[in-house]
Amino acid sequence: MSQEKLLFDEIHGFIRLGGVVLGVVDTPVFQRLRRVRQLSAAYLVYPGATHTRFSHSLGTMHLMNKALLVLRSRGCSSRLPGELLRLAALLHDVGHPPMSHTLELYYRRMGFQHSHEELGALVVENDPVLRDVLRSRGYRPSEIADIIRGTHPSKLYTSLLSSDVDVDRMDYLLRDSRHTGVVYGLIDAERILSMMLEDDEGRVGFKHKAVQALENFYLARLHMYQAVYYHKTITGYELLITEFYARLLEDQGLKDKLSPRGLLNMIRRGEYAYWDDCWLLDHARRILLGEEEASHEALVLSSALLNRRGLELIADLSRPLWKPVDYREMENRILGIVEEEEGKGNIVLHLVDTIPVIREEDAPRISMPDGSWRSIVEVSGIVRGMPRFFMVARVYRVNEDEATRPL
Repeated sequence: MSQEKLLFDEIHGFIRLGGVVLGVVDTPVFQRLRRVRQLSAAYLVYPGATHTRFSHSLGTMHLMNKALLVLRSRGCSSRLPGELLRLAALLHDVGHPPMSHTLELYYRRMGFQHSHEELGALVVENDPVLRDVLRSRGYRPSEIADIIRGTHPSKLYTSLLSSDVDVDRMDYLLRDSRHTGVVYGLIDAERILSMMLEDDEGRVGFKHKAVQALENFYLARLHMYQAVYYHKTITGYELLITEFYARLLEDQGLKDKLSPRGLLNMIRRGEYAYWDDCWLLDHARRILLGEEEASHEALVLSSALLNRRGLELIADLSRPLWKPVDYREMENRILGIVEEEEGKGNIVLHLVDTIPVIREEDAPRISMPDGSWRSIVEVSGIVRGMPRFFMVARVYRVNEDEATRPL
């Protein structure tokens, strides 16, 4: 009889682990997710937000299992390989860099397009321990990687894990709301899951009875964008971490080792399993204590991060948008403020970005009472009236005197 364990999750209750799932959870590269915060710097604003990618990954697998049970009850069983999809859900975030999404900003600025999904796919295909566990149980790492990347030929597989309403988003809204205390991030995941269907395009769709729950889902996500994911202070510290990371790599000669090619080499050697939040924060601690050579700027940034002080928001032009806009004018205004502050010798951080709130091309389709299928955007006046994007346009200054003053 194969070993089986019960793990208690604060959101979903008991989650059963056994077989290949338990083997995957026990690998070093998956255990690493215990040391990667789900919400990066959010704990500096919401003290309870110290939960990790480990618990979120288990929760996503749990919701995937519930979705599969519903879809199988509606005749999809022959085309839904349950264990394969549970593994894809379990491993969907295994590639997250330290501090989750934060360091992706550094790699984008360097011209690299390696998202955490792509890194996760590379981990599944190349981590020696994880790859062997999967192969020994008869699973092809490349197929799991394709589901994570969103390139698998089955639209049903990929939309379960990555679409506008999927099991990943359902879990993180519930989990992030719980740990931040932002109650308007709550959603009725049970109702949404129970209304799942396969739509006429072979993707995940929903019964008409799900419309109210889906409206609440979209509103909850918008509110979490504003109150948590793009909170002005959290965004500032994420930019600070990104700048610290860039200077750390420069000071320590790590740019090649931690380039996309270097990360792939780390994955192949099994070293990726130890590149986590502890790695980054320990560098900051050692620099602050003088145990590691670093530039003056890195010292200021490490002090500001570890002591949570010295960061000032000096301009915020963020706003919701109902249609795409050419934000070059906004960017020019932000860059003008940045140039002025840098001219004074300050460390300046800025971000101009447009975040999709509703992707109409990915919005779920609803099974109407007359048998037709229509997008939730057409069916719901609430969703139709929501902003399509949230523009973030902010400038921060790091006050060196405040960041480094003695306690």
